[in-house]
Amino acid sequence: MIKGSQDVTNLKTVDEEQGAVNIICLKRVLGLPSAVGLIVNVVIGSGIFVTPGIVMGYSGSVGLCTVVWILSGFISSLSAMCVAELSTVVPKSGGAYAYFFAAYADLHQFFGPLPSFLYMWVILLINTPCSLALTSMIFASYVYGTFRPLVTEEFNSHYETILKDILGISVLLAVGIMNYFSTKSYSYMQNYFTVSKMFGCLYVILGGLYMVVTGKGKPVQFTFDGSKITLDSLVMAFYYGIYTYNGWSSVAGVTEEIKKPDKNILRSVILSLATLTVLFVMMNYAYLTAMSIPDFILSDAVAVDFGNEVFGRGKIIISVFVAMSLIGSSLSTVFYSSRLWFAAARNGQVAEFLSYIHKKRMTPTPAVIVEVGLALIFFLLGRSIVDLIKLIAYLIWIFNTLTMITVYVLRYRQPLANRPHKVLLVVPALVATVYTVMTVVPLITQPPTRYIVSALLVLLGIVFYYPFVFRQRPAMSKVSDKLSRFIQDILHVEPQTAE
Repeated sequence: MIKGSQDVTNLKTVDEEQGAVNIICLKRVLGLPSAVGLIVNVVIGSGIFVTPGIVMGYSGSVGLCTVVWILSGFISSLSAMCVAELSTVVPKSGGAYAYFFAAYADLHQFFGPLPSFLYMWVILLINTPCSLALTSMIFASYVYGTFRPLVTEEFNSHYETILKDILGISVLLAVGIMNYFSTKSYSYMQNYFTVSKMFGCLYVILGGLYMVVTGKGKPVQFTFDGSKITLDSLVMAFYYGIYTYNGWSSVAGVTEEIKKPDKNILRSVILSLATLTVLFVMMNYAYLTAMSIPDFILSDAVAVDFGNEVFGRGKIIISVFVAMSLIGSSLSTVFYSSRLWFAAARNGQVAEFLSYIHKKRMTPTPAVIVEVGLALIFFLLGRSIVDLIKLIAYLIWIFNTLTMITVYVLRYRQPLANRPHKVLLVVPALVATVYTVMTVVPLITQPPTRYIVSALLVLLGIVFYYPFVFRQRPAMSKVSDKLSRFIQDILHVEPQTAE
């Protein structure tokens, strides 16, 4: 099923009739603006439009909530600086997966490649497709909810579920097709959605400013009255605050398609996170100009409730911006996750055909198809995937902690590697401590069921790893060869070969 490791990016095919050699590879077409756009698109999904009240609920006051948002952005920035260093030491697509493989794979025959495999297992097989499915569900609800008043109640009762399913499936197929055609066309679409998201955020901020200037708004006082200063509350506030910024590392996952990655990866994460921190803080203040703190905490869709209070009929614009934000997030998530499949296949940890690239379009077509296919499966499973996402969310902090540890491992193992920017050694230690606390405290204070299920999912990954990756059988290789040739023929893709 799974074939051995191939560790090159460039591919060649020989046209025997013309005697020409065509290099097939992932093209470096993403400049600094596109790299920033990728991060913004992945980070701003529905979160800041839907659930910022959770952070307020755990914080208890406007002052502490603001501090949490600022520090969450700051901690994410420190993490990004560490990953930027790793991306120069391991200049390959795959992000944390590639760093784990480079740092640990050759340390032990069985346990060495296991961290990278488990990262792929959790992120690619569960977290990312579940997130894509959930995003498409929210998109369908927003779009249908916008036009629901225009049709009869009888129509809604009969066709609502069907139409929402059609809308959700359509957006998944659309982002898959956009990623299939070319990296350059993806870049154009991504930049378009990035601008739309920024306008959506500014629309909310301007709405808050309007409420203040006209005197219609509620007074927002920067005080710490009511702050919840307990370990559990603080950890959970930062848990959701930092999680809202999650996705900034996506740019490191596509290193081989970034122009001047040694410079632009660091620049893109700093620029995007600084911008996002300012936007998130200002949007929270804007929401509070129209909503009381209790209403803000209880709201399931704070942007919509804010729009109802401020814009009247203009609230539809917020729904449009949220819908476009969701499409952009899905578009960039498929782009990023398909490169992780590509990296895992290149290292022999998943089926080889997932490292194949389309001969003309220069995109990892099989990886895009697989990721969208998994998302469609989870979409059809329905809302139960929300619980699955919650079950594995804390595993992300474990992988983030391991990423910070990897900075030290590669400093020791590859001291002479190219590092145009090196972080102070205290930085990964500080960030790792934060991530560790966010992993351990919920284990103690929250119901244990989700963590038991998470552990079982990881154990299932190890059970799969042993026969299909560690103990690769000749019979499996034969099946993999036949499947790879079949994929080559129908998708017009090529396997990796040495340049």
